[in-house]
Amino acid sequence: MNILKQTKSTNCGQTCVAMLLGITIPEAEKLFGHGGVTTQEEVLAVLDSKFPDCWQRDFDGAIKYKNRNKHRTYLCLHRNPDNFEQAHWTICFDGVIIDPAQRDPLKLWPMVS
Repeated sequence: MNILKQTKSTNCGQTCVAMLLGITIPEAEKLFGHGGVTTQEEVLAVLDSKFPDCWQRDFDGAIKYKNRNKHRTYLCLHRNPDNFEQAHWTICFDGVIIDPAQRDPLKLWPMVS
């Protein structure tokens, strides 16, 4: 998986999907039809459009890759406890968190531009 850094403060969802699908961020934004805030439904629809029946929403809201023989891969939506409207997508790949907003190794999110 190529590690990508999000190019805007609101395209973490498209960036995570780009990493999972092995495409560029502009290609992912084209699949979504926009380059901003994404919902769980949008992310699941885009992943299903490329790999039907391979992804499912887990009990806690994470989006999980179903093939247990492959790497344990989750797309996780983190909500800001102080402002539930603010959220951020990351990937958990075999227990390693990949944050598309990471600028400083000691701080993951929120991203400050």
